[in-house]
Amino acid sequence: MDTEPKHQPTVCADADYAELYTIGAVAAVLLVAIIAVSVVAFLNWPFASGTNTTEEIFDLIQRTFTGGLTALDIGVSLGNLLAILLYLALYQALRQTNPSVALIALAFGLVAAAALIAARPVVEIFVLAESYADATTAAERNRLLAAGDTLLVQFHGMAFKNCG
Repeated sequence: MDTEPKHQPTVCADADYAELYTIGAVAAVLLVAIIAVSVVAFLNWPFASGTNTTEEIFDLIQRTFTGGLTALDIGVSLGNLLAILLYLALYQALRQTNPSVALIALAFGLVAAAALIAARPVVEIFVLAESYADATTAAERNRLLAAGDTLLVQFHGMAFKNCG
């Protein structure tokens, strides 16, 4: 009769990747901080899709850079950049446990982060706001507002569309 307790082998994090794990942990803490800062900032510069006109958003960007970034959810873009670091650290830590599932999760996480970053036309809206501020004719302003309307529709998508 075998009296020795049977232990499951434990998987230890690879010491060669200690810096990656530290970076991933810092990214996780920063993600939480970004969420908290975004909530506070949003209370100062509230924005609800469909309630602010493109002209109001352009004016907000000209008045306060931080307010413009907040209205355009810069926290989402920053959070997704940090999430990439977190995903890499998690993959490395978990790949020995179940490599195929860890790789699939990493692929989905990276694709989602890249798609969300690419889908946010924050820079384009800021460029249009600057051009709008410099515009000298009504026709030029109207053209820039139309371009801004298009970007804002893409930015918010149909998920924010008020249907009813």
